[in-house]
Amino acid sequence: MLHLAQVAKHDTSGKLVLQLLASQKSEFQWVFCEEEYIPLNQEIDLNEGLLILVELGANHQIIKLTEAKDWILDLIGQELTNDRLHPDLIAEEQSRMEEWRRDLTARSQDLTRERLEIEARREQLQKLEEIIQNNFSLLFETIYTIRNLRAEAEIKPGVKVSVILQTENQQQQTILASTKSCIEELAKVEKLTITDGQAEPPRQAIADLVGTIQVLIPLAGIVEIEALKSKLEKRLANIKAEVKSLTASLNNAGFVNKAPADVVQNTQDALQEAQTQLEILQKRLELLS
Repeated sequence: MLHLAQVAKHDTSGKLVLQLLASQKSEFQWVFCEEEYIPLNQEIDLNEGLLILVELGANHQIIKLTEAKDWILDLIGQELTNDRLHPDLIAEEQSRMEEWRRDLTARSQDLTRERLEIEARREQLQKLEEIIQNNFSLLFETIYTIRNLRAEAEIKPGVKVSVILQTENQQQQTILASTKSCIEELAKVEKLTITDGQAEPPRQAIADLVGTIQVLIPLAGIVEIEALKSKLEKRLANIKAEVKSLTASLNNAGFVNKAPADVVQNTQDALQEAQTQLEILQKRLELLS
């Protein structure tokens, strides 16, 4: 069946398609089509907006494509030069064609407007998804860190604690404030304080970092400070011994030159991790003093 179509860009895929405008019912009879699109082989070089005569098979496969300009001009010429046509009929057909043109223009404008709206909404959804993902990551890591600190200080599960979150990042402060009740419930926090990090951290507290956010739990009256210090000092002594041993291995030319490269790399990684743990424990003992 022969159709009149226009080359258009699909709203979602962005690929060129044929938008069916009218179909031929008989030699002299054409009817408008409902909104329908036929995929185009992307190797076919056609400009968006071009009017096309397309012959479709029973399964709407494209059999033949022809540019419609000459056909439209020939059709208009035949109608206008046909002496048998009454002037009123010619005027009526011209009016009908103008109405058709206006309808096609309006449809094209509606499609363009809808495409722009879809693109704008897609961008908004992508930004919203990024914000939600960032907020969730910050919330999860904050709760995870508080729970780890509770375990580190051997705070009983049923005991609620006060927590101080210090950050100079205004956006992080806003996210933490908006998720405050969730943090309090999931991390068993009685009082959550969010500050800009200008205040001096409390003494006798345990601390860790979530990115640039410092998480502090004051421990006075909650745990035995001296017992916790004794435990951390033992761990500190063990880590110092580990750092000393790993450093000695890496300073040994025989080990570095003879050991497999992955063994040397693993030793370097272990030393870096031990030094990080050493620094964390020293800071925690300092806060507990």
